[in-house]
Amino acid sequence: MSFEGFKRGYADNLKFINPNILSVLALLVSIETGYYFLDANKQKFLYIWIVVLLLFRLILNWTTKAIMEAREDGASKNVYYQIADKYSELFIWGGFMVSRLTNFYLGFFTLISMVLVGITGLIGKAQGVGCVKNGPMCKLGRTLLLVIILLVEYFCMKHGRPFMIFDLETGKMFSWQDLGAVFLIILAQLTIFIRILEIRKRIQSDESKKW
Repeated sequence: MSFEGFKRGYADNLKFINPNILSVLALLVSIETGYYFLDANKQKFLYIWIVVLLLFRLILNWTTKAIMEAREDGASKNVYYQIADKYSELFIWGGFMVSRLTNFYLGFFTLISMVLVGITGLIGKAQGVGCVKNGPMCKLGRTLLLVIILLVEYFCMKHGRPFMIFDLETGKMFSWQDLGAVFLIILAQLTIFIRILEIRKRIQSDESKKW
């Protein structure tokens, strides 16, 4: 059986579920994920819970989109899904920002970068050339990278090494989450650049539009 066949059969068996219910459930999972970041530095097992919740949210989102396709729902279901999804992103990255093991400024720029990635993807749709999803920081990419960062932080904390750098001059310590935030910011900016180039390419190929 092909993947598309599996997806179609999976969605057909779950068509009785209203996609809006799954969207709300994914939002609640994201709120809980963001909340767990607050105490993860004191209760290390919360990192595992955060990872599980992040992966569960991916499954919920994939299932929601598959059901909407199978039910051939109108635009309203997609609007509700998109709104819930954007709020979910804010709660997750907001939680990452306020984590005790994330430098606030790095966390803030990570949050802003992820918001801009989403906005850049929708700019193409607003310009009439379709939603742009190019670049490494798609939803799956950024979620999996965050999972890797959190697992590294968890195992380093488990062995008593939550920090990677200690600045003797200022007395500041930088965690593995800080290093991960740097990677997230760099890859997010790269994704924005790639998407702008793709939007430009699509507009230039459309004779009815002018760049």
